[in-house]
Amino acid sequence: MGGNDDGDGRSDLGSNLGSDLGSDLGNVILLPGFGRPKQRSGPNRPPPRTVALPPSEGLEHIEKSGPPADHLIEAALEALLLASDGPATIEQLNTWLEDPGKRRVRSALYNLQTRWKRENRGIILVQVARGWQLRTDVRFSRWVATMRGGKPLRLSKAALETLAVVAYRQPVTRAEIEELRGVDSGGVLRMLCERQLTHVTGRAEVPGRPLIYGTTPGFLSMFGLRDLSDLPTLRDLRALQRDTREGPAAGSAPTPKPERRPPGLTRADIEGAEE
Repeated sequence: MGGNDDGDGRSDLGSNLGSDLGSDLGNVILLPGFGRPKQRSGPNRPPPRTVALPPSEGLEHIEKSGPPADHLIEAALEALLLASDGPATIEQLNTWLEDPGKRRVRSALYNLQTRWKRENRGIILVQVARGWQLRTDVRFSRWVATMRGGKPLRLSKAALETLAVVAYRQPVTRAEIEELRGVDSGGVLRMLCERQLTHVTGRAEVPGRPLIYGTTPGFLSMFGLRDLSDLPTLRDLRALQRDTREGPAAGSAPTPKPERRPPGLTRADIEGAEE
């Protein structure tokens, strides 16, 4: 633009900058890509000072390719889980870490989960929606809600009834839902789909080919379930209903909690075991 090019083809921006700064030329920091300011005629001036960044403390060299070293896997997982938009599966984490091995990833996740729980932190690592996710501890939900603002998602009794039918009977058609509930459920189903708690999974192979519905990963995430096998069984619900109705008897021992099923079981496995 009005400046002259030097022998290297670079603009004389540094010279103009030095002229504008006058006596402050000694405080100029040389940046890559800029020409060295030319000394003005007159008394000798000190050379421009350069800035040297202090050496990094506590950091170590990390290879530009390949999985992290064994002692860095947990720290790398912390970074991935914090940056993830939702629950991340072990397969995804293993891929993002360039294949250190699913067994090592799983072991590191359990170590993180145990350590954070032991240290009484405000964030916890949970298994939800077939993956792993960082969440705030429920003890601090009041302050988190104040910070985030807005209203929490609330479901009506009709919505909860419909969602329960879909969760336990899926894949299920609208007609089957209405047969169980005894009322029209079209509007409720539409609302649940809009809130991404249920979705259309296909069409039934019957006359008319009605739509069939199932739950979504958002349903699992909302209710803190790893998968559908975490849903309470009918036996669990009856025990809970009986305990709620009767209340604990004076001097009696508390009712033991139902044993938690290991992940990976399907509903068919559970029903087969109960029979």
